[in-house]
Amino acid sequence: MQMPLERFGAWMTKKAAKDIAALPSLGLFREVFHTRHLKRGTTWRINDCTDMVYLSCAAGYADFVVCERHMREHLSHGLRRMASSTQVFRHLHEAVDAIEERLHRQ
Repeated sequence: MQMPLERFGAWMTKKAAKDIAALPSLGLFREVFHTRHLKRGTTWRINDCTDMVYLSCAAGYADFVVCERHMREHLSHGLRRMASSTQVFRHLHEAVDAIEERLHRQ
């Protein structure tokens, strides 16, 4: 089913930002991309956009995510803006420690 152009235009101007933000992975991708795009001096690498897509998918639904240093800052910032409790780590052993700690608390 196609959406009439007028209806799509109204959605884009009035509801799109809120609807996109409500979707965990897409809202997070928007935040990460926006933050990374606005940061002066950012050097884009060939796979950065791919990393942002998959990390946003993971962090949108997972409790713990491990990623490279250059993506961690942007991902953490996006998660804070979305009020997410997902924890982001630079090293796998840090994530393992956090997972074990959470399991022991349950």
